[in-house]
Amino acid sequence: MATDPRNPSDSYLSFWREYHMCTLTTPRPDGTPHVVAVGVTYDPEQGYARVITNKNSRKVAHVLAAGADGARVAVCQVDKGRWATLEGVAHVRTEAETVADAVARYAERYGRTPSPNPDRVVIEIALTRARKSTATPSRFRSAMAPLCGGSAGAIYNDGGIAQALRGVAGMVSGSISWWSRWSRLTKIMPYRMAQRMGCGAPRGRRRHRYARTSSSCSRATTIGSPKRVTRNASPRWGMAVARSTKCHPDR
Repeated sequence: MATDPRNPSDSYLSFWREYHMCTLTTPRPDGTPHVVAVGVTYDPEQGYARVITNKNSRKVAHVLAAGADGARVAVCQVDKGRWATLEGVAHVRTEAETVADAVARYAERYGRTPSPNPDRVVIEIALTRARKSTATPSRFRSAMAPLCGGSAGAIYNDGGIAQALRGVAGMVSGSISWWSRWSRLTKIMPYRMAQRMGCGAPRGRRRHRYARTSSSCSRATTIGSPKRVTRNASPRWGMAVARSTKCHPDR
């Protein structure tokens, strides 16, 4: 998703203020890309991204080889499902005040001041384009995970967020009956919570949400039909359960 490099959103700017290593892509003389890990500082007010490096590095040689017009480069950073890219034209700056300003910006973002280096230069990128991810924030994915009965990463990949939102919308709008709402809150969600805590039904076996082996154990091991059930005592975490007559605890 494209964004204005001189007028970024607050979330985009804060992402570039966080501690993340980045990549710098420069063109080799034969046109192939050269990608290295670097630290990048982003200055939207002046429209620049800066990389401090040694004047003898390959990335500096690639920028200088492009001539006075500069080299087309890109910097990118990734954090799980989030990513951001800045593109522009790079030039090599050697002025002492420019280098000192870039070092100060680097120290502000990365929490440490680089040791003095007389060969240090700055690759200054005049930004022309900025792009960002459209991934769902991780906190929102985590909040939706209990409603889908899985981990945040799993529902992010398999579309479970949409399923959870449809369920919440149905409960709020009234398209789901009151009994169904109560059933979800008192039976299904506690059962899934028990599974995540390690006391749910083991994988690979047929199970019914009311089936348990005994009142002192909440692990379900039934393999029979859920229709033949008898009432039993509730476990300590409060959900009313029953045990099937076809349970085989030792299997």
